[in-house]
Amino acid sequence: MADNLAQTFPAASSERRGAARRRTLRRARVVVNNSYSTFDALVRDVSEGGAQLKLPTAWAVPTEFELPILTPLGTVETVVPCQKKWQSGDHLGAQFVAP
Repeated sequence: MADNLAQTFPAASSERRGAARRRTLRRARVVVNNSYSTFDALVRDVSEGGAQLKLPTAWAVPTEFELPILTPLGTVETVVPCQKKWQSGDHLGAQFVAP
């Protein structure tokens, strides 16, 4: 699942991380509370193992959440289960986890 997501984005030319990150600007949603609550997000970059998200405002994202990635037309392309690895204000590091 994460492999398919990472293949969607072109590889960055120079990268110092262990897993190459691909810069992107894709709409997504953070889904929490057994799908009762959703929040808009922007995927800033993605790798095989995770993504960096930009939230519209700073709020305390739970440790585990789902991340539906949207197509440019707004339909769901894929849904990735995630764990929050770090958060700094309205920026969040998400690690993809197996369902």
